[in-house]
Amino acid sequence: MPVLEIIVAAGEIVGAVSALATAAGPALDSVDKEAVADAMKKAADAASETAGKAKDALGDAAKTVGDVVDRASNATNKMLDDAARKKAEKALRKAVKEVRQSILENATTTITAADLAKAKEKPGALGPINSMPGCFVIATYKKFDFDKDLTDYINVYVGKAENASDGVDLAISRDGDPDVYADVKYNQNVHIYVYNCLPEDLEEQYASLVETFADLGAGE
Repeated sequence: MPVLEIIVAAGEIVGAVSALATAAGPALDSVDKEAVADAMKKAADAASETAGKAKDALGDAAKTVGDVVDRASNATNKMLDDAARKKAEKALRKAVKEVRQSILENATTTITAADLAKAKEKPGALGPINSMPGCFVIATYKKFDFDKDLTDYINVYVGKAENASDGVDLAISRDGDPDVYADVKYNQNVHIYVYNCLPEDLEEQYASLVETFADLGAGE
């Protein structure tokens, strides 16, 4: 499955989950329960439909995402008390987490900032990140707390460039993102995930990655 299709599907799912969470938010505060329930049902139906369409694109990398969103949708429709609300919010957070995990696992190239620096020290060596167009996610993890959960980052940055190698170099430099630069400078546990694509797909892929890794209330 092309990485672009996986990324676009992931962005659509996260967007649907965000809309569902937004619709569910005022459930306990509103006096017009019928209007809130109607808004939640529409958002839940949209989230379920989006997840159903995206499951084929996500494939085995995140085969449970659609089911998780479906369960969250059903729970949200019944969100009349605090216990049901908390259960639905937990399912929504899990859905976003699994989508993000699938994207990070399917990167074209994955390398730590430390290994990238070492590779560039070798005279005449080709860099580990190619010069094709592409987007990239730069995630910083706790230095001694990194395992198979790739979503357990403490800082994340999404970038794009017509030359992915140059784009990453710029992002981690003094002239790039200040948070990323500081993490790299002070030898934090920085991992770089690159997603190469055709030039005409660069903007769409970037928009979907930004959607996927946005600081959503349902995703943190």
